[in-house]
Amino acid sequence: MAKVALAWAEWGLVVTGDTFRAKELLKSHGGRWDAARKGWLFETDGKAALLKALRDSPDIGDVKDDALAKLSMEPAEGGKSVAVLGETFPVRQFLKDRGGRWNKSLGAWIFAAELGASIRASLLASPDVGEVKDPRGCCAKAAGGSGGSGAALPIADAPRRQQAATPQRALVAVPSKGVKATSPKSSQGTLATPPKGAKVETTAKETRTLKRGADGSCKAVVTQEKRRRITGKQGEDIMTESVTRQRQVRETEHEIEEISTITVKRVRRKSAAR
Repeated sequence: MAKVALAWAEWGLVVTGDTFRAKELLKSHGGRWDAARKGWLFETDGKAALLKALRDSPDIGDVKDDALAKLSMEPAEGGKSVAVLGETFPVRQFLKDRGGRWNKSLGAWIFAAELGASIRASLLASPDVGEVKDPRGCCAKAAGGSGGSGAALPIADAPRRQQAATPQRALVAVPSKGVKATSPKSSQGTLATPPKGAKVETTAKETRTLKRGADGSCKAVVTQEKRRRITGKQGEDIMTESVTRQRQVRETEHEIEEISTITVKRVRRKSAAR
């Protein structure tokens, strides 16, 4: 029986695993195949229905639900409020419906301090939430009526805290195995098949960056490069070539912009090209 797993992508859900036998089911629920992630992408709002359909499918034997948000709560605004930080994107409507207000500069949802305990309890009861940490005990203090300013941490340094903590959205989901090369004709803009008897040296590298803007926006860039150096029997250079795949995802409060590019560069000796 097939095994699949759900996880959060940068803007929604991704289903990976043995999905081939369930591809029609996944399509019917609005999924689209993403070759880079080797999975099916979905909107966050349809998780409950999708999860039920997968578990009810006779073609799937095991469904692992890893799409569980990791959150934390911190005192804010001199102890008058409490902030919900972490992977809040999947539960943004949940937080909004309970009176939360989004603070773009902090990347957090803000609630009145006295609501901290009830908000945390509601989050822990949500099937979309895996954990809600309260390292400063702000919810317990609020419930006990002692949300004094001495326990509060002004959240002016929240962006710095968030850099070290789990980002609000998992913006990067490109596989780390490098660019998968195929071997069609060299004129088609992909890695060429080396001549018979040639020596091929291959290297690969990957870089990742994540930046947060002052307006609360997030930009993630993943660049993967695979290089090949082809030499002849005497060690002479025949060809050098590279394939660079870059994926950029920029997310603001209202939209997500995604750009993917593939660049192929090839340098050949004229004698070898004839």
